[in-house]
Amino acid sequence: MYIIEFTDGSSTTEIVGKKSAFKDAADFLEKCKGEFDWKFDDIDFEIAVEDVQDGAYCRYYPRMPEDYSHLEMESGYTFCNPGKGAFEVYFIPWQKLCKERLFSGTKVREEAQ
Repeated sequence: MYIIEFTDGSSTTEIVGKKSAFKDAADFLEKCKGEFDWKFDDIDFEIAVEDVQDGAYCRYYPRMPEDYSHLEMESGYTFCNPGKGAFEVYFIPWQKLCKERLFSGTKVREEAQ
């Protein structure tokens, strides 16, 4: 895993990257803007390095646990607790930021979500 987009099935929820693949949060944000330039171009607000979060963990599940059946995925990456197979990640809480900025009066074009 390098950088991937987590979704709720119809819109982006987070953009996630393996923490050890980046120098720091600024490097992660820069790479996200390169990888998802169209997505960043479609929002009417700036995502700053202060918006990047860490301290979360992900892992790859070759077969999703029962707890994740709502994702309707047979296999894939998802957030998890630290433990076997887990690795620390940086992430941008995309959906949360879009909703916060919308309620603060900032417009977000529909296709950006």
